[in-house]
Amino acid sequence: MASPQRIDGAAHGNLVNILPIGAYNEPSVRSANSNTQTNIAFVNFRANPVHIWWRSFDAQRVSYGVVAANGGRQDMRTYLTHPWVVTDEESGEALGVWMPIPEGGLVVVT
Repeated sequence: MASPQRIDGAAHGNLVNILPIGAYNEPSVRSANSNTQTNIAFVNFRANPVHIWWRSFDAQRVSYGVVAANGGRQDMRTYLTHPWVVTDEESGEALGVWMPIPEGGLVVVT
């Protein structure tokens, strides 16, 4: 199964807001095989940058970069069964875990 890929945010239309499942769930989530691709976008409205992590098949964090503060955005092509974690870039604190949705999802980090 392929890993997620960064994509151009203008390449896809409207996205649906995704609510987090809670940072405390991170130890129990991992990617599973899926053939269903989708898009996920991360928008950071915090005053500090945030780090985006994919949870791999063996439940490890895999870095997908940093999203700038105050409206920074990163768009990804991913699979329905691939969880994502967002952490505060400075403190490393996990802010939440998000699961993609079929229609394409938007993660708003506040």
